[in-house]
Parts: sequence; C-alpha cells; structure tokens
Amino acid sequence: MIECDDCLGGFHLKCLRPPLKEIPDGDWICEFCEARKEGKKADLPEPPKGKKPRRTERDKLLSSDLWAVHIESLWKEPDGSYWFRGRWYVILEETAVGRKPHNLRRELYHTNDFADIEVGNSLLIEIILSFMYASKWKLYSCLHLLVY
Repeated sequence: MIECDDCLGGFHLKCLRPPLKEIPDGDWICEFCEARKEGKKADLPEPPKGKKPRRTERDKLLSSDLWAVHIESLWKEPDGSYWFRGRWYVILEETAVGRKPHNLRRELYHTNDFADIEVGNSLLIEIILSFMYASKWKLYSCLHLLVY
C-alpha cells in the first residue's frame, strides 16, 4: 500500500491507474489530489450500493470529533460516581519550522496536563474496565463525547 502525502489516503498499488509495481521515492500524490490541484473534476470511488461510507476513528480523531486520552487511574467516589485521571493527546495547530505541514495531520502529542474527569455513563465505565483488564492497565482509550 501507498499513502498520499496530501490527503493521507491509502491505496493498493495494483488498484491505481496506472498500477504501480513499486513505491516511488519521495512524496507521492494520488490522482484525486492531482486532479483537484489542477482544477479538474475528480470522481472519487463510491462505496458499494447499499453501503454508507464509514468514518474511521482516525478520521474522527483528526477532525476533533474524537478525543484520545491515556487513562492513568480510575476510581469510585463514596457517592457512587466514577472518575478517571488522564493525560490527553493533542494535534498541534501549527508545525515547527522546517517540518512539512502535511506531517502535522498524522502526529499526536501526549500532554503533561493531568485532568480528573467524572465518567457519566455506566456502560462506558464497563468498557474502560474491560479494556484495562485486557491490556493490563496499559490503556490508550478513545472517549467519544461520553465524558461529562
């Protein structure tokens, strides 16, 4: 597979027009991005009939509809509420001098800021606990608008 350096889309070498036999050196831009830059109409691939295009967690994360957090601890307060302490991941808005701007969209940075947050959904608590058990407390969890 090859990744477009502009839109970050992934493509099978055999599925490209014309097909590629090996990955080229340097930056590579897909035919859709090339057409868009030249002002031409690009016919994007359509999903099979009856299927809706699905946004991946990566797409949601890059568009800030999904947030990633490293959960350091999870506890239950005497009043029955659940809380966790976590450090959030962020996508920087600007890139450092000398770095290519397209690299920014694929990089997450771990913050040093801790936050104690109440978990307001019992189903989410069960999911977090099952992930923590399965991964032996090395959890990198994505919470999607369920943290109050």
